[in-house]
Amino acid sequence: MGTETLVDNQIEDGRKLLNLLVERGFEVTVAGWARRLDDGIWNLYVATKRVDDDGLFAAYMEFNRIFRLTSDAWVSDSDITLIGKESPIAKDLAELARKYTGWVAIRSYRLKLGPMAVDAVYVYPPPISLRQLYSVRYRRNDEANSWRATTKRGELFRNMKAKGAVAYTTGFWEGESKEDQTSATVTVLLEIDPRFDDKDALDDPGVWQVLESQARMIADEMFKTRHPDALITNQEHVDVV
Repeated sequence: MGTETLVDNQIEDGRKLLNLLVERGFEVTVAGWARRLDDGIWNLYVATKRVDDDGLFAAYMEFNRIFRLTSDAWVSDSDITLIGKESPIAKDLAELARKYTGWVAIRSYRLKLGPMAVDAVYVYPPPISLRQLYSVRYRRNDEANSWRATTKRGELFRNMKAKGAVAYTTGFWEGESKEDQTSATVTVLLEIDPRFDDKDALDDPGVWQVLESQARMIADEMFKTRHPDALITNQEHVDVV
């Protein structure tokens, strides 16, 4: 990357990449752009325990495997430097990140970042993954194969890897078959954009309606694998309890 000013596209694509790394289990301790004083080039420094535990070569191999999943035009692999979480650069980036909170990245001008002379630093908030818990309960109407679904929203989990329909539970008496079942529950961990880790965003009823609809679709898909001919009707919503 040249000496031009860091632009919003580069910052946003860097954020997307960091979130993807976390989603794929590649731990990121802290990350930020820094412009070196000697050549004016911006570089994205990513501090990860992978370097400390597995060595630099193995860390880059895993990083490159995940990076190939991206299609971002504003960040290339040559822009990125992996560093250990205990390196001096990582410690200075972490110090900046501790001083500031929120979803706006931090721009700071200073003379040193570890041993490196820089004239600008742009630090990201720690990347996170978000999962919204939903429980969708299905009840059969009489003897027909018509089911009523009730959706209940639960907790919001941070930095959890599991996602999608994660559990199917039901109960029936000994000797009964699945055709005799009258109720079942599908548990869904819905992956949501980390930018929704914001009270104002989640206070919007429209956001909740979209998330609930997505969770129901995922739950219905799992439910239909057990009851392919079921007719799911009269879907209701139950708020957080």
